[in-house]
This record gives sequence, structure tokens and C-alpha cells, in this order.
Amino acid sequence: MGSVLVQLIPLVIGSVMMPTWVLLVLMLLRKGRGPVEAIAFVSGIVVVKLLQGLIFGTIFGAYDVNHHRSEIEAIIVATLLIVVGLLMWMAALKLFIQGDDPDGPPPAWTRMISAITPLKAFGLGTALVTTSSRSWLFTLAAIGIITRADLGPALSILAFLIYIVGTILLVVTPIFLSVQSARQFNAAAYWLQKHERVVMIVASLAVGAFFIWNGASNLLALG
Repeated sequence: MGSVLVQLIPLVIGSVMMPTWVLLVLMLLRKGRGPVEAIAFVSGIVVVKLLQGLIFGTIFGAYDVNHHRSEIEAIIVATLLIVVGLLMWMAALKLFIQGDDPDGPPPAWTRMISAITPLKAFGLGTALVTTSSRSWLFTLAAIGIITRADLGPALSILAFLIYIVGTILLVVTPIFLSVQSARQFNAAAYWLQKHERVVMIVASLAVGAFFIWNGASNLLALG
């Protein structure tokens, strides 16, 4: 279990680097109606991630047990890590050149924040995860790592739930800060808005390089 969680850490770091999602939470919190819409937005994210886990967990679990299974899963996971790493490098390059988050919301969603309802905020959370290629690949890679470890149903579910909690930490942090201390929240919001592009580029390059190296070394070890 411990080794699985260690392997999931880079995926968690990659998943939390969705600066547009954090900025949307900040915008929702600044509406003046409290954290209701922000909580609904995060709930939409969590629901889709759970559904992704259910779908991929079922697919991976449907494999027949045979002597080729572990090698096939190892190849799949290693390939996914390389693809995720390349996507993160592409995202960093796009941020550097254009300043746009490839997994950000459409402009129409951003404009409607001022009049958004909890139900629409929930829908926005589900839409962002559903349309995010990185989110699907991260979840698929996480499920692959957990499945390969053969932890058993209970521990596998627990490991995936821990993964989900890790992926939303950065998104829910502003909500906790806004409830506990408006002053801390404003300071955190200002820092995120000022530095999120630089942090995203640096972290994407570093974590992407790790994914590519990890995936490539695993493929070479199988050869």
C-alpha cells in the first residue's frame, strides 16, 4: 500500500496543477454569497473522478488472469505515463507562448460566474473534468498503478480515494481559508493569481520530465 501511494504522488501533483480550476474557485468565493457555489463546483469534480475510477476500475478488473496480464498492464501504465508527461510539456509550452490553460473553461463559463447558481457550479465542475484529457489520463494511470499492485478490493478502493483527496487539495484550500480567515484567503488568492502561470510552467516541465523518464525506464526494463 505504501509503495502504491508513493507512485501516486507524481500523478497527484500533476492533477492539482489546474490553475484555472483554482482561479474559478477564487472567483466563486468572491461573489459574496459564501462558499456554497465553490463547494458545489468541487463536488462536481469529485463525482466525475469517482465515475472515472468506477469505469476504469471495472475495465482493468475485467481482464482474465493469465501469465501475460502483468506485462500488458505494465506496458499500458508505462505508455500512459509517457503520454501524460508529453501532455504536460505541451501545456507548459502553450502557457509560455500564449498564457492559456488547455484544460481551462470556455470563455462563456467564465463570464457567467457572476450569476452562477450552485447547480450550475456543480455542472461546471463536471464539465471541466469530463472535457479534460489530462484528468482522464491521470485517472487511468492511477488505476493502472493500483491494479498492478493487486491490493485487493478494499485497499484498492482506499488507495483511489486517497488519490482523489490529493487531487482536490489545491482546489479546496481556498474554501477552507475563506471560512477560517478572510485575510488569509485574500493573501492566498493574490499570490495564486500573481504566480500561477510561472508555477504551472515550472511544475509541468519538472513533473512531465519525471513521467517521461519513469515510463520510458519501465518500458526499457520490460524489453
